[in-house]
This record gives sequence, structure tokens and C-alpha cells, in this order.
Amino acid sequence: MFDMTNIFVMILFHALLTVILTSCLPFGSRPKLHFVPRPIPIEEEVVPDIVTFDYLKKKILAPQCISCHKEMGDEKGLEWWIVEGNAEESDLYFWMKDGSMPPDRPASTRELEIVRRYIEQMVK
Repeated sequence: MFDMTNIFVMILFHALLTVILTSCLPFGSRPKLHFVPRPIPIEEEVVPDIVTFDYLKKKILAPQCISCHKEMGDEKGLEWWIVEGNAEESDLYFWMKDGSMPPDRPASTRELEIVRRYIEQMVK
């Protein structure tokens, strides 16, 4: 019926498999190791003293605004959104500052500074 050798080999195989699998588990008194990732430093670009329209378009308008507001693709289209030389009175700056735009996330301090500098540099 059953050969004792086969049963012995099967028991030995299961015992060996159990030892191998349980040796991978931590023991009760063993301290648990936790992986703590090292923070990756974010190199944030310094906002230039003079913000040109091309810089504004590359950093703010193209990635966030132009997909919905096509008119912002050139300087003439921005005339509706800004009051030259006065960021606080400009719709673009106001809506970014209060979190309305962009609608998917609030504007960062850096993005606000880029827009503010661009508007403040404009002279009628």
C-alpha cells in the first residue's frame, strides 16, 4: 500500500520546507527594522529679478493656464487679467493667491512670486 520510504521522504520534505519558510519570519524578541528613506533635496530654482513674458509662460502659463485659457498664450491676452504695475489689483494674481487658480491645486509661493514680479515690472 504505502511505502514507508515514501512517507518518510514526504515528512522530511515538509519539515524542511517549514523550517525554510519560517526562518524568513522575524523572531518575537528581535527588533523590527524600519526603512526610513533619506529625504531627497529639492533644488528650487531662484526666481530671477527680471521676469520676462517668456519665463512666465514657460514656468506658469504653459503648464497650468493655457490649456483652459488660450488667450494667455501671448502678452496681449494677459491684458484682461492684469493691472500693469499692480499685482494686488490684478485678477491673475488675486485668483492664484486665494487658491481659485489653478483649480486642481493651490499655487506655490514661488509661482506667486513669479507672477507678482512680472506684473510689478510692467509699466504703462
